Amino acid sequence: MKTRSKFSVIILAILTATLISCEEQIKEEITIEPDADFCTDKNYYEAGDTVYFINKSKNAEKYSWIFNSDNPEATSEKKNPIYIYSIPNGFVGADYAVTLTCASETGNKSSVTKKVKIGYRYLDYFKINELQSNLIEQTNGDSISLYAFFGPTSNPDVWDMGNNNHSFHNQTVHKDEITNVTFKWPYSFPNVLLTEETWFVKIFMENDNGKDPCLADIFFIPSDGGSWDEEHRYGHKILQKDQNKIEMGFKFSNLD
Repeated sequence: MKTRSKFSVIILAILTATLISCEEQIKEEITIEPDADFCTDKNYYEAGDTVYFINKSKNAEKYSWIFNSDNPEATSEKKNPIYIYSIPNGFVGADYAVTLTCASETGNKSSVTKKVKIGYRYLDYFKINELQSNLIEQTNGDSISLYAFFGPTSNPDVWDMGNNNHSFHNQTVHKDEITNVTFKWPYSFPNVLLTEETWFVKIFMENDNGKDPCLADIFFIPSDGGSWDEEHRYGHKILQKDQNKIEMGFKFSNLD
């Protein structure tokens, strides 16, 4: 009887050891593979905008971000970080390769790299929304010839009225049809980069005596305000002084 009892104990011990060994082997063989993925809240950003990174990784519990900006220490371990990029001097835009590496609870890793596009605003057009001046009514005839002149206030060269690189071609319009007159960028070289400083736009009326009167004179900061289309490719903002309103159109400088 005692022999059978001892034998049963031995068998039970062997079975228990075998089960424990199998369980440990199964645990060693189980791995959780993560899948790194992310997106950003917009397709394009202007210099100084906050970029919101949206983590879409699966089966992950640890995250490591490398933003690859001009700051080599620009990293994060947050799940959904934010970052503000700048653009190197002399460039109209920059593409930054952002890398996300995530790890699962079993230590397995997955990485993904995507581009973040940073750019400025290029001037696209000026459009007259409202223009009121007694000088218009005082002219003879039913039609007048208008042209636009613009530039940054920091550059004295653009104040030279003979500088055609900062003017839009004349448009002859009926006095009653001034609204919605559009001055489209007329030159073959790239549009003007709207730097972050004070600019001006002036609307002149051509006069036979050579002294063209200024009908509107508005100062503005191009990067201040305005709205973009859904894809952040084209946008506009309203410039206003007194009763005069001019719409400025712009487009993104770093498009694909």
